[in-house]
Amino acid sequence: MEELELAATQDPGCPLFLHCKAMVALELEKASDAKAWFEAALGRTADWVPAYQSLSLLQLHDGNAEAAGQLVEASWKAIERLQLGGDVSDVILFGVPVVTLGTADARDPTPSLRNGLQRTLGQIHEAMQWEGYADRMPANDLMAMLKGYTKYAEFRVTRFGNNLDFAAQEACLDEALRWAPDLWQARAWRALIAWERRDPARAEKLLRDAYHGKMVGGAMQWLQHEPMIRMVYLRACLDDWLVGKGEAARERCSAAFRRLREHGLTFQSKDDVLLAAAEQVFLPDKGQREVLKALVDWRPVDARDAESRQALVVELQRAADGLPTGKLAAPGSGR
Repeated sequence: MEELELAATQDPGCPLFLHCKAMVALELEKASDAKAWFEAALGRTADWVPAYQSLSLLQLHDGNAEAAGQLVEASWKAIERLQLGGDVSDVILFGVPVVTLGTADARDPTPSLRNGLQRTLGQIHEAMQWEGYADRMPANDLMAMLKGYTKYAEFRVTRFGNNLDFAAQEACLDEALRWAPDLWQARAWRALIAWERRDPARAEKLLRDAYHGKMVGGAMQWLQHEPMIRMVYLRACLDDWLVGKGEAARERCSAAFRRLREHGLTFQSKDDVLLAAAEQVFLPDKGQREVLKALVDWRPVDARDAESRQALVVELQRAADGLPTGKLAAPGSGR
């Protein structure tokens, strides 16, 4: 933060430094400071798209859905302005408007609309790198990344307003992934909704490449730092296997837990008793009996959890007894 303060002082017209200060403030859980610095970045450059999206999320955290929606709309308008060349009256770079020619204290002695726009886009690109998105831009297309990111912000507003309107949420996420196929948040939420709608095979397919490191960014980052990827993918694999999808589903589930172990990660009963039990079916260790007891003692409220628990108790008991596992009947069949 001290380095960013110094940079912002030396170059007060650069929105990038203010944006980065806001991101650090979010990490420090100082939401009010973050909000002020995002707004300051927009004061420097009205086309600063990442700030609209971050401010929208902060408004949702405060329960202000209407304000969040307005910020998403502002983000779309900023994208349109950038595509048309930027908002001349609002683009301020290195402390001076880009339309002011020959200003003595400007670092670029010949500022123009075109090089001003390129600086703005370059700084937005750096901001996206700071947030971990830029390396996933489709064909290095910053505008496509911004559109996908904004459509994802629109999804968050939609889900906040009606978390049961799955069709509207899916439409937002599908559009986000059309623009930015590797935007992991949109992909993870799309998979979660598929899982919520009892389509675990689709959820598994959506996250397979991300989980196994076949998308930009690699599995290590996502497996270690994005628990939503882990939880949704593993539960999708587990449910796909438990509904009797056969040997291919079993192998995908087994491979998923093996990869988790390869990265030094594992599930305990206190984390998720179903996933801990499934892990012990495929990769048993000395904690198997303890996990089995936790599973037997667990009384889930959700009907799907109850079905999965029933099937896994049988499988884990067979594994604990040294018997073959994995030839599952459909949950609820009583076999």
